[in-house]
Amino acid sequence: MVRKGAIGVSSSHSGHIDLNEVTMNGWTGNAIYAAGSAKSGGGNGTLAFDRCLLKNNNISHLRIANDGTTVKNTVIYNTEDVPVHPINGGVVNSRGVYDGYGTTDNVVEFENCHIDCTDANTNGGASALAATKTTFRVRDSQVKGQLIGNVETTNVGENPSHEPPKGAPTTAEQAANGSATNGGSSGTGNDPGNGGNSGNSGSSGSSGSGSSGSGRSNDSNSGGSSSNDSDSGNATENAVSADDSVDEQRISASPGFADRFCFTYEGRNYCFDFGKISTLLTGI
Repeated sequence: MVRKGAIGVSSSHSGHIDLNEVTMNGWTGNAIYAAGSAKSGGGNGTLAFDRCLLKNNNISHLRIANDGTTVKNTVIYNTEDVPVHPINGGVVNSRGVYDGYGTTDNVVEFENCHIDCTDANTNGGASALAATKTTFRVRDSQVKGQLIGNVETTNVGENPSHEPPKGAPTTAEQAANGSATNGGSSGTGNDPGNGGNSGNSGSSGSSGSGSSGSGRSNDSNSGGSSSNDSDSGNATENAVSADDSVDEQRISASPGFADRFCFTYEGRNYCFDFGKISTLLTGI
């Protein structure tokens, strides 16, 4: 068994990456590893996370360290379902956000986040926020768990919600169809009943879903980022309910796409753009 993470961003990353309405669940080693470009000689690129859901990932849910990186309207938590690490005797060390590189001049901003990562659901240790090298600046959020290092807080309570942010998919079908309609977290700061997360515009980039991760991201001059995305266009097609055998599949035209047809087989959504296929065949 090998240690697995979902998204790895190259240390040469020098541009900017937006990750909107992304869900990462159940990875054994760093769901999103993006701190390498903050080390000496790295590209110092930035990232922005908005309306993301990260849960039950081992080692860390987010590993980020670059100055100018932001995390907004995002929910991070662990339960007893964190997978064990395949190395080091099967340790469970489910940290919320960890840096590992950079200096205190590197400021990572958190706003309207709900983070609940405690030792109760581990066999080795955990922390909500670990800024051992950089500075984490947190405001209008709810955080439960240990704060390590340079963590600055403003209007931060201790009653985080596990409710997914609005727009973050909780199933592969929702990710494929862009149909997540979650209500958003239940509040911010010291007032847990104040409004919840807002907005569901997402990014205009690619939409995809992996075995345990899904969502939308834009990548601008990232210098070699990688992800588990599959190319499914803007994912505006409506889902068709799954059947047990392909013979019983129902095929229907997707609203707004005269030449595009979709069907579902064994829980997975498949779409064909006959306009593009015709163009390709013409060129043969």
